[in-house]
Amino acid sequence: MGRNLRKHDLSKYDLLFSIGSTEIANLETTVPIVHLTDATFAQMVGYYDGFDMGEKRNRHANEIQRKAYEVSTQIIFASAWAARSAMNDYHVPEEKINVVRFGANQDVPDRLPERQGDGMLRLLFVGKEWVRKGGSIAVDALTSLQDRGIDAELVMVGCDAPRSVPNMKGLTIIPYVEDVSIYFREADIFILPTRAECAGIVFCEASAYGLPSFTTATGGVPDYVEDGVTGRLLPPDARGEDFADAIAELWNDPEAMKEMRLNARRRYEEELNWDVWMKRFEEIAEKALTASKA
Repeated sequence: MGRNLRKHDLSKYDLLFSIGSTEIANLETTVPIVHLTDATFAQMVGYYDGFDMGEKRNRHANEIQRKAYEVSTQIIFASAWAARSAMNDYHVPEEKINVVRFGANQDVPDRLPERQGDGMLRLLFVGKEWVRKGGSIAVDALTSLQDRGIDAELVMVGCDAPRSVPNMKGLTIIPYVEDVSIYFREADIFILPTRAECAGIVFCEASAYGLPSFTTATGGVPDYVEDGVTGRLLPPDARGEDFADAIAELWNDPEAMKEMRLNARRRYEEELNWDVWMKRFEEIAEKALTASKA
């Protein structure tokens, strides 16, 4: 792709927009570049599987990353976590850095959906990678809640559970659906005990439906879930019982539950949506264009 880009007459464009691609690293152009990413390579090594390629290759990949940031006029990061790495690990000037959080991809309701109010606690988990997303921890949380006498169920969407997961009361696993919005609409609380996460568009979607998110304080997650306000951020090593403790505390306090639902929806309306993202992108693009003419 990089070679193909270099063959093009880029001068006919006003702006280049790079989405997570380091192919821009060796471009020689005066056209301003806005680069979008949710993490740096330095962060991913040892964080997500498959990124540690050995010392020599890692060094080469980091150099490509550095060059990509160097040729970019402005860079958009999906979280402050990623932006800090760009400054600390690659010495990117602060004036190039912009933090703009993602938005919800699902169709969202015009207003906060009404809760069913039948006493059943409905938990929702949405994620593909069972281990990284903490699937077993979510199941353990369900078991712990039921052991406390709470009438709870857990719907897990988008994942294939290992055979070791028990066939238990209240647990529904749906490997694939085209439209997950019905499950957001029916749920009370969103749970994702993720072990590693760069951003998490799913938290934007949970907020759109007024679901408090119970997750872990890892990666870029704290940019999307405000602890004690729109959900709870547990330590990265939290287990199912820890999640059950936090969920039960909120569930047993209807006023706190109502307030957190409203806070989650408000956060979606004010920030975690693509209209806000687009407005910020236009401002950043204009800044890049202005800088190129200076």
